[in-house]
Amino acid sequence: MTLIMVVDDDQDLAEMLGIVLTGSGFEVDLVNSGDQVMNIFNSHQPDLVLLDVMLPGLSGIEVCKLIRDKSMVPIVMLTAKSDSYDVVKGLEAGADDYMVKPFNPSELVARIKVRYAVPIPKPLRRCESVTSPSTRSHTPSFAMERRSRSPAWSLIYSLRLQKSLAGSSLEMRS
Repeated sequence: MTLIMVVDDDQDLAEMLGIVLTGSGFEVDLVNSGDQVMNIFNSHQPDLVLLDVMLPGLSGIEVCKLIRDKSMVPIVMLTAKSDSYDVVKGLEAGADDYMVKPFNPSELVARIKVRYAVPIPKPLRRCESVTSPSTRSHTPSFAMERRSRSPAWSLIYSLRLQKSLAGSSLEMRS
């Protein structure tokens, strides 16, 4: 089952989102402070994060950057800040989508189901060398992760794959 972390200091909104998302077949973790997010994120490894911008402790922008440094899990900013500057700031911090409060819960669920909850491979990340039984040579082993289908994903995938390959003993020829 898809696990969604809801990070919002508005208790009523967080509980409403928990009810709506649970009713739509998702598991939900509710977090009410930016300071708590990374501990829970690391232990529960959610498939998607719904993140408010204005949080006690660390701001949503700071939390988004911390999550993005560690993972490419889809992040949707849910916030009352609707100015273009704020939207751009959230997207530049690493968010995949940005929804302004108040929003229609059914639209949020539809966005999650269509764009984020479908399991697809994340970019390859280098793990360790393994010996191939057929060639007896050491080749890099890669792990697959779940990834969003955001437009930025293709660029991020390409850059991470290039970085991963550049760090290996493989030569890239043009």
